[in-house]
Amino acid sequence: MDNPSAACRAACEIAGPIPGWLEPEVAEYLYGVGAAAEGDVLEVGTYFGKSTFLIARGMHDAGRPGKLITVDVHWRGVNEQTGRPFILAEDSQLSLCRTLKEHALEDRVIQMIGWSRASVLRLEFRDVRTVFIDGGHDYESCSGDFLAVREKAPRDRTVRLMFHDYGPHFPGVQRTIDELVKPDERFKHVAQVATLFVCDLLPADARRQRAEG
Repeated sequence: MDNPSAACRAACEIAGPIPGWLEPEVAEYLYGVGAAAEGDVLEVGTYFGKSTFLIARGMHDAGRPGKLITVDVHWRGVNEQTGRPFILAEDSQLSLCRTLKEHALEDRVIQMIGWSRASVLRLEFRDVRTVFIDGGHDYESCSGDFLAVREKAPRDRTVRLMFHDYGPHFPGVQRTIDELVKPDERFKHVAQVATLFVCDLLPADARRQRAEG
C-alpha cells in the first residue's frame, strides 16, 4: 500500500454506515489485521459484515493472498408471540453480498451459514492464522465458540485470537475470557484495544519449554 493510513481511513469511512457496532480504534485495528494477515482469517459472527468488510478490505489493499472465512447462523431463536423463527436481520446476507461485490471483495470472503460450533468443527484450520470471535455474547455461546476454536486450532503453531466486547457490559464474554481463556496453558496476552481482547494460543509445548529454559 502506498499510504496505509489513508487506505485505513477510507475503509473505515465506508464501513461506518454498515449496521453493527465497533469502536473507531477497533475498526482500525481490524483493518490492520487484514492488512498484516499471513494466512486465512476466521470470523465467528457476521451480522451485516462491518468487521467482515474491514478485514477483507485490509487483506485486499495489502495484497494478502489469504481468505476471510465468516460464520453466522443469522437466526436467534423463536418469536414467542408468533411462534416463528426470529431472524436477526432478514437482509443481512444480501446486504453483505452487495457490499462485497461493490468493493470487489466477493472472491476474498467465504461465507458459512450455520451454528458456529458445527461450522468451526468442520473447518480445515491448516491455513487459519487469526480468529475473530464476535458471535453470541452470552456465556454459553461465547464459551462454545472459544472451545470449538481451541479444539480445532493446530497445536504446533501459534494462532492469534481476538474477542470483541470484553468488559462488564457483556458478562458472558468477560466470563469466557477470565475463566476459560486466561487460565489456558497455551494463553499469552497480546493487547487490549478498547473492548477488543487480543491474545495468542501458543504451540502446545511452548510453556513447558519456557519453564525448562
